Amino acid sequence: MFLAQLSPAARRHFAATARLLIALDGRLDAREEALFAASSREMGLPDVPAAAESTEAVLQGLDCLDTLDERRIFVLELIGLAVVDDDLHPAELDLVNAVATHLGLGGVYVARCLVLSQRLLALAEEARELVVGRV
Repeated sequence: MFLAQLSPAARRHFAATARLLIALDGRLDAREEALFAASSREMGLPDVPAAAESTEAVLQGLDCLDTLDERRIFVLELIGLAVVDDDLHPAELDLVNAVATHLGLGGVYVARCLVLSQRLLALAEEARELVVGRV
């Protein structure tokens, strides 16, 4: 939703972080892959970077986020990717919490992002039902 507002460096770091997040639960869900592809298109990346190697590598690269808005967008979008498969894996939540803590965004912000992301998923499902005529 807001990834285009990130700087080019922040977009690349988000993509590398997102790839790591997707791999953390040990399975690739089609919904994660679809959202990652849509996110990559939104960011306009000519090539998608490889996954970050570790949480430590992710944290070290967060200095590319210059503003509070960029830090908030990074965490919000990362949470959206983490919950899109309806299975927030503990390792995914650990990564999100580590990023949020490193950026000075507390647990309240993460909790609000989780609630919002789950509401957005429910709304998207409701919209799909309207489109395919299940209502």
